[in-house]
Amino acid sequence: SCGPSRMVKSIGKRSQQAWTVSGPGKLSQTEHLIPWPQPGEILIRIRAVGISGSDLAQVDARFVAPAGSTDIPGLEVAGEVAAVGKGVSDWAEGDRLCCLITGGGFAFFCVCPAELCLPIPTGFSWEMTAALPVGLSAAWSCLFELGNL
Repeated sequence: SCGPSRMVKSIGKRSQQAWTVSGPGKLSQTEHLIPWPQPGEILIRIRAVGISGSDLAQVDARFVAPAGSTDIPGLEVAGEVAAVGKGVSDWAEGDRLCCLITGGGFAFFCVCPAELCLPIPTGFSWEMTAALPVGLSAAWSCLFELGNL
C-alpha cells in the first residue's frame, strides 16, 4: 500500500507508471501505487534497471514471479534511497545503491530489504551498477555455497 502523507512531500506523488506483462512477449505501461517501506526496508528511486534472463522469461510467460511479489518485472536495480523503513540505520535518503529484488524494477520506485542493498562502487554509472546484482549473487553462490570457499 501507499505510504503516509510524508511520502507525498518527500517524492511528490503517491502513484507511478510501471511496465507489467500484458501477454506473452508484451509489456504495457500501467499505474501503480508507490510501495512504502516496511520495517527493515528501503524505498528506492530507480535510476537504472538490469534486464536478466528471468525478466525475459517472465515477459515470455516462461517464469512466474514468486508468490507475494509484485507483477512488475525487474530483479536488479540501481538508484537512490528515497525513504527508509523503521529500524534501518545504515542507509539514509540520497544514498546511492544497487540491489537484487523479487520484482518491481520496471518502475520508478521499488522497495528492498536493507540487508540486500550494496553501495555503488566508485566510478560506476547507474547502468553499470544495475547489471551487478544478478551476476554478483551467481558468483557468490558458485564460490561460497557450491565451491565451499
